[in-house]
Amino acid sequence: MKKIFIILKKIPLVILVIVTMILLSAVGLLEKGDSYVNLNYDPIKKPAVSLIFQGIHDGIYPWSDVESMAEYQNEFSEDEEEDVEDPAVADDMTAEDSEGDSSETGSDEPGPLDEGNSYGVKEISSGYEYVTVYDEVVESKKTADEVIAERKEASGDTFEYADEMPEGVNSPVFGAKDYGVMDTTYLDPEGTKYKPTHKAYFKKNNEYYLLTKAKDDSYFDDALFIGDSRTAGLSDYGELTTHASYFATESLTVYDILETKLALKTPQGEEGEAFLLDVLKSHKYKKIYFCIGINELGNVGTLPFYKKYNEVIYKIRKLQPKAIIYVQGIMHENKKLSSTDPVFNNRNVLEKNNAIATLANGHDIFYLDMNEAVCDDDGNLKDEYSNDGIHLKAANYGLWEDWLRDHVIYPAY
Repeated sequence: MKKIFIILKKIPLVILVIVTMILLSAVGLLEKGDSYVNLNYDPIKKPAVSLIFQGIHDGIYPWSDVESMAEYQNEFSEDEEEDVEDPAVADDMTAEDSEGDSSETGSDEPGPLDEGNSYGVKEISSGYEYVTVYDEVVESKKTADEVIAERKEASGDTFEYADEMPEGVNSPVFGAKDYGVMDTTYLDPEGTKYKPTHKAYFKKNNEYYLLTKAKDDSYFDDALFIGDSRTAGLSDYGELTTHASYFATESLTVYDILETKLALKTPQGEEGEAFLLDVLKSHKYKKIYFCIGINELGNVGTLPFYKKYNEVIYKIRKLQPKAIIYVQGIMHENKKLSSTDPVFNNRNVLEKNNAIATLANGHDIFYLDMNEAVCDDDGNLKDEYSNDGIHLKAANYGLWEDWLRDHVIYPAY
């Protein structure tokens, strides 16, 4: 042992490095529940010191706190201040949690945006509200406040709640037959609610826009497609590659998408590998198509997936405040797979899609579900469109693209 210390004395740099790593690890562990509460940490795969380097990368330091980080992250546009709450630090959102939320009459905060009233909460005198606005409202670009006033005068209706999604704003979640093979440990408890964890997703002017057909493919000139192997298939076999850019690869998940370097595929050719957040910092897009989730079906529970998905959308919105974000539903599987696999089946996909659909607001975030273009009446991916029951054949990616062409929006902003 004495010989070891004699050797170490001769190499003080090694001692300095060891001591520094121990100190940084200690700081990382101490701040794990405070300044670094938003950072991903796996004690098995990553040492505690990794929290320090993650923090430096994200501009978070040991002396930071949750409030200051939320304040730092709450700018979503240059001309409009939004009230936000970081989804990474939100509490679990279950049916029990939603009881006693802020939707009670007289509250100053918007209430729950769950499956029952995804697009409406009670009117509040000192804040702002969300109501269902229909086709004629969108076309005339009236705000929700104007609609409420007109309809109250015409019918006396209070319009306190919007009980259904405004027709034509987002595409509906495409249903699927349950074959009774699902291992329910991979699903959330019945009654779990999914709702955005911060108000910044929702514009205060309450305008909604209708999905319509693209005038031509130039609509996609300023679009970025982000996703897993299915989106990679679009970039390999689709026709929109002469217009859009793609950040996609096989096996990509919502859990590792921010830590994965990929080559950005553009109409001009591939750019060097970069992290997604760096791509979003260095490029400006007006449309972002986000499609991910098939590789996460084997993770227990939908809520953790939803919260991470929510966090990624939050970061995309922060870096691309002027872009329309299209949240794309996960494509279904064929009958053979869905009726036999306890995890990779359409009931699991359906729960995930119902969750992520709540992130859409009909203004600058839209939910798109292309399953109606490739599935049968039971919600199964048609056998003739796929070789493996999960991915489209090369010749059938055009079905997806055609559906996207028919479901775009032209916002007034």
